[in-house]
Parts: sequence; C-alpha cells; structure tokens
Amino acid sequence: MTRPPRRDLLVSALLAALLGGPSVAMLVVAGPGPWRSGAAGVALAVAHAAMPWRRVRPLPSFAVVTAAFAGLAASTGMFVTLPSALLFPFALYSACAYGGRVVSLTALLIVLAGAAGGTLRLSSDPATAASGALPRAGVVFVALAAMLLAAWSLGLWRRAQLAWAEQRALAAAAAERARIAGEMHDVVAHSLAVIISQANGGRYAAESEPDTAVEVLGTIAKTAKAALADTRGLLGVLDPDPGSVSRAPQPTLGELPALLDRVRSAGLAVESTSRGTPRGLTPAAELALYRLAQEALTNTLRHAPHSSASTLHLEWGGEALEVHLTDTATGRPPPMARTEIAPIVEGPGPLSRVLARIRLRSPSPAVDPVASTGRGLRGMDARFSALGGTVEAGPHGAGFRVRARLPYGGAS
Repeated sequence: MTRPPRRDLLVSALLAALLGGPSVAMLVVAGPGPWRSGAAGVALAVAHAAMPWRRVRPLPSFAVVTAAFAGLAASTGMFVTLPSALLFPFALYSACAYGGRVVSLTALLIVLAGAAGGTLRLSSDPATAASGALPRAGVVFVALAAMLLAAWSLGLWRRAQLAWAEQRALAAAAAERARIAGEMHDVVAHSLAVIISQANGGRYAAESEPDTAVEVLGTIAKTAKAALADTRGLLGVLDPDPGSVSRAPQPTLGELPALLDRVRSAGLAVESTSRGTPRGLTPAAELALYRLAQEALTNTLRHAPHSSASTLHLEWGGEALEVHLTDTATGRPPPMARTEIAPIVEGPGPLSRVLARIRLRSPSPAVDPVASTGRGLRGMDARFSALGGTVEAGPHGAGFRVRARLPYGGAS
C-alpha cells in the first residue's frame, strides 16, 4: 500500500494545528451542546486525518472529508464558520489535480449539490427568515460556491500541468531510447561485420597458414573488446548510479585512420583522400562524421561482394564539409562456383593477405548478406539534420554512394 509522502504528513499536521485547534475551541465555546460538540470534534478529527492521503488516494480522501463535514454541518450548523472548513476546498483541489476526469466531475457535482442544499435549507428555515439573515446567508453560500469552483478549476489546471510534464518525460525517454538504439546499431553492427569477416577468413587460413589464423583471432579479440567497452559505455546511461556511467570520449575524426585499418583488415580495400584546409568541428559534428563513415563501410562489408573497393573523400569547402563514400562492385560470382579471389584486396591486415592467396570453395562474401532494416541510414540523416546538414544515399553505377554535407555554421 502506498504511504503518504512525508511532506504531506507535515502539511496535514500544520493544518491541524492552525485550523483544527481553533475549530475545536469554537465548538467548546459556542457549540450546540456537549454531545453534538463531541460528535463535531470527532468529525473534525476524521477530516484532518484524511488529508495526508489527498494525493496518493485522492477520491477516498475527498469522500471522507466530504462525509465528515456533512456530519459536522448536520450536527452543529457551524460548518461555514469553522476555520477547518478550509480543508474542503483543499481536498477538492487535490481530487481534481491528482484524480482522473471521473473523480474531478464527481467532486464538482458533490460541491454544487452541497452548496445548493445548504442554500435551500437556509431559505426554508423560519428562524433565518425572521431574523433577516437570509440575504447574508445567501451571499455566504454564493461566495463559498465561488471559492469551491475556483479550487476545482485550479485542480484541473494542475492536472493539465502534470499531464504535460509526463508527456515531456515520455518524449525525452523515447528520444533517449532512440539515441541509444542508434549508437548500439553503429557500434555493434560495425564490430560484428568485422568479426564475421575475420572469422570467415581465419577459418580458411587455419589449414594453410596457421600463423595468419592466430593473427586473425587476435584481431577478432581486439575488435570484440573494443565493442564491449563501447557497449558498456552506452548502457551505463541506463544505470541509476551516476558513478557507473562511462566517461570514455566519443570517437572523433582523428580516429578515422584506425577505423579504416580495421575495415581493411576485414578484407575491404579502402582509399582515403582529402582536399582543402581542415576546419575545427564540435565533438557532435566529429562523432556524426565518424559514425557516417562507420555505417557506410559496415554496409559495404555486409552487403557487397568480395570484389568491392571503397573510397572515402573529405572535401573541406569554404562553407561546408562534404563527405563522399563510394563502393565499387565489380560483380558477384555465380552460386556454388569455385572462385579464385583476385589479389585486389589491399591493406596490412592478415585477412587481406589470406583473401589474396587462398582459393575459396564457396563464393559467399566475407560477411553473409543480411536484410537491412534501414536504421543506420535513418540515424545518419537524423544526426546530420540536427547539425544543419544533409545526407544522401543511393545506387551509384554498380555500387553504392553516400554523400553528406555539414555546414561549418551548424557544426561549430
């Protein structure tokens, strides 16, 4: 069972001291008699006792307060004049703010019925009419109804504020989940593509070149270790302990050569060129450019045939940086054919040497092609759009090309 917050307990104790004490004193001094005054005191105690639950159990709390004050009014007729009567609009506000729509409408009907019933009772009382107090009593009840309607309206406004804050929190959580999913895709997809490519090559190298196979296994272990560290850093943001969040820096453009070396070691020939004077970029811009290159090269590893080569070109213009990533496919061998892998795969990696030397009995690529979900390209477009840039991707000749433009103004 949900317990009332400590703050509500303190507020209720303060209200009992400020309102309950004077109300009991008034009942003792001007009450209708000991028995009725005693019953009224019990009703006051019940009403004050229900107030701590006004937020965690808004409807029961309002119902108890309403019943208590109905009994108080019936036994003494002093409901309006007692200081504790201020609890009623307080309970009404809480019922509207923290209860549902049905609760708020029910509370409004109860309030209006109570005000109307009180007015009718006064108007039909001969003593009130004879004393000439009827007009004043009518004004009092109109003022009371206006105050209760104000409390009801404030409760509705508060509920709208809480709903808006909840929607913002849900939207922020959804955005964070999407960000983590995109980062996980970038890290895991690339690392797995390299690992699978290395493992396939190492499988053939194990028989003819054991030393090379051992080197391939070392590359696999190194890639898996880096992917595990990146994954832990990403998942660290989900841990409620702030001290557990990884503080490792995000990849930058300075790490592009290492990325290209890993891809070359997986068997893909990659050429990197640059023209113009490099400009300073923000960490977010450098991360976006790094992930773009990582995604494009990973897609080439996953989907392109063995005889593919990729080109990465950075064009440092006057107003924007343009990135061109192009892979060139020279054809896929027919199924189940014995295929000699031509030594066009360049690079220092062990798998490159294996693919250049050994004869494979299956023409399948280093990484078996799988269906693409498109998450990577959508993520790249979102990254660059947030920085004022654009990303275009599509077929180019026999291969595929990704073109991106990042204005310096949006990246600095």
